[in-house]
Amino acid sequence: MKLERINAWLSLTGNIAILLGLVALAIEISGNTAAMRIQVMDNAAASDMERQLIIATSPELRDLYVKALFNSSELTLADTWGISSYLGQRLSVIKTKYLRHLDGATTNADWEDTKRQAAYFLGTKFGRKYWSARRADYSNIPEFVAMIDAELADSELVPNDKWLLELHEELTGARQ
Repeated sequence: MKLERINAWLSLTGNIAILLGLVALAIEISGNTAAMRIQVMDNAAASDMERQLIIATSPELRDLYVKALFNSSELTLADTWGISSYLGQRLSVIKTKYLRHLDGATTNADWEDTKRQAAYFLGTKFGRKYWSARRADYSNIPEFVAMIDAELADSELVPNDKWLLELHEELTGARQ
C-alpha cells in the first residue's frame, strides 16, 4: 500500500515535470518565432532602404526607370537588360517573402503589405509586359503566379508611372 502511494506520487510528479517542460518548450518556440519574424522584417527593410538609396544616388538608374515607364520603345538592348534585372530583383524579393510567409516567418498582415508592392512596379504598361514575358519562370509556384495576377487585376493602388506623375505635379506644380 505504501509503495503504491509512493509510485502514484512519483508518477504525478513526473507528469507535472513533463508538463512544465512542454510549457517551457512552447515559450521558447514562441520566442524563437518572434525573433525570426523580426529578423525577416529587418532584412526586408534593409533591402528596401538599400534599393531606395541606390536609385536616389544613381542618375543612370533613375533615367533608365523613367524611360521604361514613359518611353519604353526607346530602350536599347542594354537598357532592357538593366530594367529587366531591376524588375526581376523586385519580383524575386516578393517571391522570397511569399515563401517565408508559407514557412510561417511572417504574419498575414506583413504578407498583405508585401504582395501589394507588385501592383506598383508591375502595374505599369512596361511592368505588365515584363510580367507577361516572365510569369512562366514561376510556373513551379502556381499559387504565387495566381497571386500576382490577382493583385494586378484587382489592385486599387496607383502604379509607379502614375504615382510619379502625381508626385511630380504635387511637389513642383508642373504638369507633364
